[in-house]
Amino acid sequence: RNFLGMADTTRVNILIPPRPENFDPENPKKDIHTYNDYVAWSTYDQWLKVGELHVVRDELRKCYYKEGVNHYQKCRKLALEYIELSKQAGWAHKFAVPLINAKTDK
Repeated sequence: RNFLGMADTTRVNILIPPRPENFDPENPKKDIHTYNDYVAWSTYDQWLKVGELHVVRDELRKCYYKEGVNHYQKCRKLALEYIELSKQAGWAHKFAVPLINAKTDK
């Protein structure tokens, strides 16, 4: 119990669905159980990507406020990581393409 006398809800056991090995993308509904397992796995995988994206976004916000006028130089790596993760999560924007192709030596 926490200091308010309520049950501790910070510890949660999550069942991670395994990736189905015999899933056929050509004929996905051939085996409905495998299809359901694949949907559960892909949903969980997408949630993980979105969660990681939120963590990097929060770090980028903190860096932006901390660095002030120097945020273009100091937060560049975080911004590029955020763009790459957003592409993986399917949230990429058209404006992000030139930034990915830019030089990253700075």
